[in-house]
Amino acid sequence: MFNESLKNIFDRMNKAGVNYVVLRNYLPVQNLNSERDIDILIQPADAKRTKKILLADNWLPRIIPRRDGHTEMFKFGEEKKVHILDMQDDLLFGKKKIKIGEVETILNKRKLMNEDLFVPDNVHSLVLFIFRLALEKDSINNSQFAQLEALYDLSKDDKDFLEIIKKDFGQTIYESLSEILKNKTNLLDSQNYKKLARTAQEKFIRCEKGFLADCWQKIQNKIVRYIFLFKKVELIVFVGSDGSGKSTLVEKLKHLSPVFGTQIYFGWRGYYFKLLEKLEKKSTSENKAIPEIKNRLKFILFNLLLPFDLFIRFLKIKKNAEFGIIIADRYPLPKKHFGKTKIIPVQKICFKLSLGLTYLLLPKPSLCFIAEADPKIIWARKEERSFNKLLDEIDRSRQATELFKCPVKIVRTDCSIEESFNKIYQHIFEYFNKRSIK
Repeated sequence: MFNESLKNIFDRMNKAGVNYVVLRNYLPVQNLNSERDIDILIQPADAKRTKKILLADNWLPRIIPRRDGHTEMFKFGEEKKVHILDMQDDLLFGKKKIKIGEVETILNKRKLMNEDLFVPDNVHSLVLFIFRLALEKDSINNSQFAQLEALYDLSKDDKDFLEIIKKDFGQTIYESLSEILKNKTNLLDSQNYKKLARTAQEKFIRCEKGFLADCWQKIQNKIVRYIFLFKKVELIVFVGSDGSGKSTLVEKLKHLSPVFGTQIYFGWRGYYFKLLEKLEKKSTSENKAIPEIKNRLKFILFNLLLPFDLFIRFLKIKKNAEFGIIIADRYPLPKKHFGKTKIIPVQKICFKLSLGLTYLLLPKPSLCFIAEADPKIIWARKEERSFNKLLDEIDRSRQATELFKCPVKIVRTDCSIEESFNKIYQHIFEYFNKRSIK
């Protein structure tokens, strides 16, 4: 059975009469529930209509277009599943856009219904799978060979499967596959796929648009990325004291889906201006008066430069936020105490100005998580600081509840990491579904 998100969208597409196939017939279709992205081939005339259907079902569009011309939309499903639909209206494979057949060949001749969605039949799936392995994979693993072998056996149930390939895909495709399809030994020989890739690059490279058109497409993609710098993104922020587990949760989110793949660190390292690394280090000298003056000047200059450093870091990351979502590890917050450092009024004023400028330059968080646990547990994780300093850090993180206008959620991390992560995903799921409905 499909989960609710997938079942709904395929039901809607079927009722609307969209001409499509899901390019995954060589796997049990139920495996789509756990797939990171689902490839769909759509009749060009149905592309716009399909996008409207997806938007009506609360799917969100990828913000930065793909370089291969595919359209991607995504949706946050329940049980920590983020589904991505990768829709294409041409049969192209690999970076060089190698064309292996007409869309109509797959969509109109031999597609079949499997568990309430349309898929290519076994013979067409075999052809598509072979070219995908040859043109898009650097190597073929045992699992893929097993899937290939199973699909080959299913295709051979039709005694005329080679004639079907010749009739539907043409003589050139048929001849390029004839060696691989001769027997199972050839089918499972990785060298044959390398040979097929070379043949395809020599004979099948798509050249309909021409060199200048391809260059213009690349320029357009770059222009879009820079135009995107002026568009709003969803900034999901994690704050908390050192040792609270926020960085672990951020990393776990990154591995859940490519949607969360764009991340930024707003802490005191990885500076764009290398001068900040030098300013951060305190000066020492036998004459105490000299380093004290130097350190105060360093403090002021550091805080004057920091907002611009954070802003440039953000812009560099933003142009790669393909799904319009950025995950931030830390976010600048007001500071009540400066530890053992003696701060004079001018330095305090400078810090407040720096913070104000930072808030002016950086986007406001869309959703904020405060990672918290029992202070004794956190302190045990990182004992190199004083317990009072830890309490100050916890108190500082809690300021986010009053400072930010976005939803702010406190997540306990003195339980299993999976339990904390489940709560985070549930809040993200609710936030984006509400935003989609609006």
